[in-house]
Amino acid sequence: MKGYMKRYVSLVLAVMMILGIMSCPGAVKLHVDAANGTSQKNTATDTDAVSISGLNAVPKSASSIQLKWKTIAGVDTYRIYVYDVAKKAYKEKGRTQTGAYQVSGLAKSGNEYKIAVRGYSADQGRIVAVTPLATITSKTLPGSPKLSELGARSTSNTYIKWNKVTGADGYQVYRYNRASGKWSMLTETAGLVYKDTNKTSAKGYTYKVRAYMKYKGQRYYGVYSAGLRTATVPKSVPESMCYENYVLKKNRRGMYEMAGTDAPYMYIHGYKLELTKAKGSTGYVIYYQDVREISQENVKKSKVLGYTRSSVLNLGRTTRKGYKRVFWVSSYYVYGGKRYVNPSRMPVTNEGVRYTYKNRLGKVTGIEEYEYGAVDRQISQVRYYTSRGRLNKYEMYLYNKNGFSYGIRTYNASGKLIKTERFK
Repeated sequence: MKGYMKRYVSLVLAVMMILGIMSCPGAVKLHVDAANGTSQKNTATDTDAVSISGLNAVPKSASSIQLKWKTIAGVDTYRIYVYDVAKKAYKEKGRTQTGAYQVSGLAKSGNEYKIAVRGYSADQGRIVAVTPLATITSKTLPGSPKLSELGARSTSNTYIKWNKVTGADGYQVYRYNRASGKWSMLTETAGLVYKDTNKTSAKGYTYKVRAYMKYKGQRYYGVYSAGLRTATVPKSVPESMCYENYVLKKNRRGMYEMAGTDAPYMYIHGYKLELTKAKGSTGYVIYYQDVREISQENVKKSKVLGYTRSSVLNLGRTTRKGYKRVFWVSSYYVYGGKRYVNPSRMPVTNEGVRYTYKNRLGKVTGIEEYEYGAVDRQISQVRYYTSRGRLNKYEMYLYNKNGFSYGIRTYNASGKLIKTERFK
C-alpha cells in the first residue's frame, strides 16, 4: 500500500511539472508562416505575439511606396510583402532591420497595393516569425504626363495636349514666366487639352503639366512633365506683289528682242515677288499652283515652293508648257528650332510685268516695271535705267481719281525722292 501511494504521488508531481513547463511564455509551438506558407518554430504564439504598430504607408513615386512602423525589441529582421492579385498570395519584396522601407519596382502608377510587414528573429540557429502580419493599403503616385502640341496655329492662342495618366484625378498646367524666372499655375483640369488665350503674336512659351490624385482624404502630386516649347504664329503678310519677268536681249542690229522665244510661255522668264514683312515674322512660305487660266487657281491645291527670309524674290521659270504660275504666301516664326507657320495663305497679286534689258554680253543695261495702279486698274509705269553702273529710278503715277492726270517722281541712286512733276 505504501509503495502504491508513493508511485501515485510521483505521477501527480510529474504531471504538474509538465503543465508548468507548457504554461511558460518561452514554450515552443509550431507556427505556420501565412506569408510564405512554410512551417517554422516560433518563439511566440498567435495569442501572445507582439504585433507591429504604427504602420504607415505614403505614396513615394509612380513605382514606389514608403513604409514606416515602430520597431520591436527582440525582432532582428522585418520582411516586407506585396499581395499578388493574380496568384492570390503575398510575395516578398525585401527585408530591413529598421522601421522603414521603400517598396520599389511596383509596376503600375496610380495603382492601389496591399502591403504586409512581419518581424522575424533567430532562435537556436533558425529564423522564425515573431509577429503576425501587419497589413496596409496604399497607392503609387500618378505618372508624369507626356506633352505635345495640339497642332492648331493661332496669332493669339497656344494649344497643348497630354496623354491620360492612370490613377490621375486631374492635372495642373503651368507656364514659365521669363521675366520673373518662375512657373505660374494656369489651371486645374480633368481634361487632356489646354488652350492658352490672349497671347502675343510671334512669341514663344514654355509649359509643363503634372497629374494629381486624391486618396484617403489627401491629395498627392506626380512628377512634372518635361517642358514643352511652343509659340504663336506671326500675323498674315499684309501685302505681296508678283511681276512676270521678261528678258530682252540686244541683237546684232542693235535692236532689243525677246530672249528665248517660247509662245506658250508668253516669253516669261520667271517671276519677281515683293513681300511686305509681317509683324514678328522670321520669314515666309511661298506656295504655288500652275494653271492654264487664272480662274482655275485654287489655294487648297497649292503646294509649298520653299521657305525664305528675303522679302524680294527672283524666281526662275519652272511652269509647265502652256501653264501660268500663281502664288500664295504665309508668314512664319522660328522658336526652339521649329517653324510656326501662319495657316492663312494670302494671294500674291499680279501687279504687272518687268522687263530686263541686256546687251549682247549679257550685262543688264536697264529695267522697266509696269504696275497696275489702284485707280481703275490703270497702269502706272516705273522705269529703271543704268547710269555708270548704278540704278536710278523714275516713277510715273496717277494722282487723281479720274485716271487721266499723271506725274513723274524722280529718285537718286540711293532711292531718295529728288523731283516730282505733274502733267495733265
